[in-house]
Amino acid sequence: MAEQNVHEWMALAALDEGQAIEESTLIAEFCGEVDLGTVKLGAGLTELQVYIGKDQEDAIVVARGLKCIHKMLTTLQTETLKRHDVHAVVQYLCDRLSNTTNLPNYNYGLGEIAEMLTILIAWRTFLPDDCELICKSSFALALNGRSTFMNQTNKTRCKFYTLLAMMEENFPNKIEKNLGIGHFVAGLLNLAETEKGPASLKVLFELYSKIGKEWNPDASTIKAIWESIWRYFPVTLGAAVTNPEMPQPGELRQLLLDCVVSNDHYAQESIPSLLQDLDGSLANKKIEIFATLYACVTSYSVPTLFQWAQKIWDALKFEIWNGEVDDDINESLRIIHGLVTTLGTPETHTTEWIDHNPFAKFISEVAEECFSRLSDMERYVLPSGRILYAIGSASPYALHLVIRKVLPRLDVLAQDSTTRVLKKSLIGVYNYILQARLDLATEFKSSLSPAGQIPQVIDEARQAQEQNLTASLTLYQQAIVEVYFGTMAELNGDDTISPPNLALCTAAMEGLVTLTLIPSFLSAAEKGIIMQALLGVVTNLAKNKDLQQAALIAIRRVSYGNPDDYQNLVLPTLIKQLPSSLSTNAEERSKQIEHIERFLENLIQVTSISVRSKDQADDVAGRASFKRNHDSFQLSLFGTFEAALKQPGQIDYANLILATALRSLQLFDSAENDKYSAVMMEDGAHSKIVFRYLNRFLTLKTQSDGASYIGLQNLADEKETFDDNSVRLLGKLITAALSSESAKKTNDFYSVYEENKDEDVPSPIASLFVAKAPKNLSETQFDLISGPPDKSAVVYLIASILAGIPKKSVTTLQLSGINVTELASTMVRNAVSTDLKCTKFQRLSMISCVQLLINKYGANGNPKSLTGPVADEVINLVYDISKKSEQEADNIYWLLAYFTSASLTAWLSCSDSLVERMVSALTSLQHGRKVAQSFRILLVNSDLITQQNGCTLRLMRNQVLYEQSMKRLLSLWRVSKDKTVKENALIAIAGVLAYMPEAILQENADHFFPAVLSGTDIQNEEWSKSAFITIIRTLVPICPKTIESHLDSVINRMTDRTHNTYDSPSDSSIKCRVLALEVLRLLAEHVKPALLVNRKFKVVGEIDVALDDCSREVSDLISQFQALALDKVTFETLQAEAREWKEWKDQTIFE
Repeated sequence: MAEQNVHEWMALAALDEGQAIEESTLIAEFCGEVDLGTVKLGAGLTELQVYIGKDQEDAIVVARGLKCIHKMLTTLQTETLKRHDVHAVVQYLCDRLSNTTNLPNYNYGLGEIAEMLTILIAWRTFLPDDCELICKSSFALALNGRSTFMNQTNKTRCKFYTLLAMMEENFPNKIEKNLGIGHFVAGLLNLAETEKGPASLKVLFELYSKIGKEWNPDASTIKAIWESIWRYFPVTLGAAVTNPEMPQPGELRQLLLDCVVSNDHYAQESIPSLLQDLDGSLANKKIEIFATLYACVTSYSVPTLFQWAQKIWDALKFEIWNGEVDDDINESLRIIHGLVTTLGTPETHTTEWIDHNPFAKFISEVAEECFSRLSDMERYVLPSGRILYAIGSASPYALHLVIRKVLPRLDVLAQDSTTRVLKKSLIGVYNYILQARLDLATEFKSSLSPAGQIPQVIDEARQAQEQNLTASLTLYQQAIVEVYFGTMAELNGDDTISPPNLALCTAAMEGLVTLTLIPSFLSAAEKGIIMQALLGVVTNLAKNKDLQQAALIAIRRVSYGNPDDYQNLVLPTLIKQLPSSLSTNAEERSKQIEHIERFLENLIQVTSISVRSKDQADDVAGRASFKRNHDSFQLSLFGTFEAALKQPGQIDYANLILATALRSLQLFDSAENDKYSAVMMEDGAHSKIVFRYLNRFLTLKTQSDGASYIGLQNLADEKETFDDNSVRLLGKLITAALSSESAKKTNDFYSVYEENKDEDVPSPIASLFVAKAPKNLSETQFDLISGPPDKSAVVYLIASILAGIPKKSVTTLQLSGINVTELASTMVRNAVSTDLKCTKFQRLSMISCVQLLINKYGANGNPKSLTGPVADEVINLVYDISKKSEQEADNIYWLLAYFTSASLTAWLSCSDSLVERMVSALTSLQHGRKVAQSFRILLVNSDLITQQNGCTLRLMRNQVLYEQSMKRLLSLWRVSKDKTVKENALIAIAGVLAYMPEAILQENADHFFPAVLSGTDIQNEEWSKSAFITIIRTLVPICPKTIESHLDSVINRMTDRTHNTYDSPSDSSIKCRVLALEVLRLLAEHVKPALLVNRKFKVVGEIDVALDDCSREVSDLISQFQALALDKVTFETLQAEAREWKEWKDQTIFE
């Protein structure tokens, strides 16, 4: 049976189709019988000898025979060979590898042999002592001048490396005992002498790394490995990104790095080589050197690093002091920081700080050298300060040594009036040392378990370090305070008499803030003095703006770190700067508003912008402080808002406060967006902020028919109420709170309200969260036609809630008694009614409700009062428009445009009918122009219809609108004989094309381009004209052939736009003239020069005219053109030719 299977398998070599299936079937049958014990594997191997033996000369036959054995071994389910049989197979395979008799056919099928040996060494019956045999046989492929291994494919060589790595993984002791580390490594290096295959290098680097970590190679072995791997530095080999199965250069780079740091003995080779290559290396290689050096100083042992610490410092210090490349300087500082961090880790340094040990000696020498440099020359001061920071922030012990070595002498230098070092630079050095102290304190605080956790976990050794460090710095507290407090006169001085030294003041403020944040350093009184000084800069409007900005940043840091200081001092001080009311005098009122805006912006900068870096994203305490400050600020804002409304004529002031609350919430939410971890709030995120304003804005009122409704409260003057701007700002605040990251990550106040309200309480869509609203409000609140005017005033708040409600709560509208289809139909009737007396903003709010209900809530069903969907109701209104008044017709067309926009964004089936109605309306003499202009809103971005608010914005909406509208519009433009209708069609085309992506414009340019050219001549329609010129500007680079076929028309129309003289003024705005000049410039870049030569004088003459344009923007743009090379002549030549042509023309006329 075995003989039959083997011969059949070998005979399949002649087949072309179905060979793989037949081969697999035969092997599966044979191996199945072996697994069952009816046939022995040895019988099959014996039968194969005729195909792979010494006498077989056909290489193809040998290769297939070896492949057959490989297939058998991989298909078997059980290990059928006994130990001596496995040894015999291994011996045979190794003999083929060694090939001591130089048989030609033994050089075939080496990849299959490597794979078979890899399978066998995983068997339980494999003899571990055979590892020596396999290794020696593999190494023989590259011994004594044999090039057999070198000539193999990358894939085959990788199989041998994998085989050797697997033996090292499974039998390291046997290899070390029988073969020896040196012999194994020497053979491996001999095989890899010319290796460049990425997959092979990956296996080799991993193997070298394991040898370095797990074995104990001697110095000569380490040197040999180093010489082999270092030739790949920096790594540039690797597969393309398109081949993810192969290792990428970045992966090989990391594996090589792992090799270098796998054993301390590599330091003798790596560090000298890296330091030597540091000078004169190209930028890319230098990046790799820095990365490798950093890995070395953070991986090698402390005793090893002490041998090289001084040399590393000597090499890197000049990179910092004399370097000009910021990245190199930063990397050098990072390496020094990593070196000191590693050197400062031994336990002896954490419990007892003494001055006589290698660490103290090294740090003291570095600190001494830094001080010598900074006291000698100004250019070395801040670089030396950065070095001291890198050292001090790495280890409490190191900072203690820096403080003792530098601070006493720095104080003397600061008081020396003859020093060549600027005071602001010395302050900078103080700042670096103090910042290092603050960083260590912050790191210690973050290492503690959360407050209240039992047991409280504290590292006693680290706590002792903090106490020692506090004591070290306290010795120089008085001197430090005097240095910084001495700069306060500069901060609070009169800028009109003596301008402040901005660099000194900014550095001083940074240090003052750091002083207040260092634990147990300043007294409460001293902190108060510092805060008053900073606040004095902010509240003094006469102060330099840059100085004020620096003070704001400083106050923000203090407020973030000390929320008590913010609430007790910063916030009250800044809020007091706001007036209680605005003046009735217009001029004074304008100045007050400017003053208020500036202070409110300052408060926002302090309160609502986080100072956390990405590394502090998990700073729970800091995040809690940030939120606490923001809540306090919002509460104070509302207090100011209420106080302003108690006086008449202060609605502008109140709106300014409300806008500040909105901006503060948005900035706060965006600052916490990254890795947000909000605290769950019972009433929903930001609910307190919103409900405060809702309770002040709204009240429950009664109509003349006795029905209840929600309206606006009166203000101090009974005749005065909140205006549309107030409602708009409150609506935006509602939407911002509901759709905020806080609400998404925790809970929103709408959902919380819905879940907890009683059954007899109406939906908040109707009640707007007003308490004690009757149940039937859901039926009466939305009927605006018969209601009082202020009933319409709150519709935008309804739209804002609809926009902000999260997706998860959309269905609750139906559950709380609101039928979205009925509501949409009601709002349609409200929006078009002429009986409803309301402002344009309020009517647009009704339309916004319809848009949201259609797009977000799918309210295009059949309302009870109608026979068709809401879309049909809108279309029917358009059909019956001839029976409507002019005002009602305007309302209907306005609704039609916005309804179509909502349908397009959601890609509803009714959009085609809606677009068709809009196109048909262009022929109306009374309303056609307005309908044409409304096309530009179909694709425009909306504040409410956004993905952030859970609305549907289909990616293909642009393409859909193009297909639904352009054929109709172009046909109308071509067919119509009426000039007005043709212009209406062009205006509508502009509204569609203006929002089309380049791909659609490029694909259809030839189709619509004649209309675009005609559109540039439209009079009294600047938006459309500028849109058409912008489209031409877009098409010039991407469709040059289309432009060339209409080149004369393009040039004529663009020069008609740019020509603007006293006698012949342009018909275009400044914007259009600038765009036209851009088109002319692009023609020179993208149109064939031969086509432009004959048209040169036409263009250069108009350029000369444009140079004298009354608009500076136009003339400046002409001056900035570098080369308008119409036939490869310079711009200056073109100007000269234009002027000569003009002079010749003038002379001819005179004669």
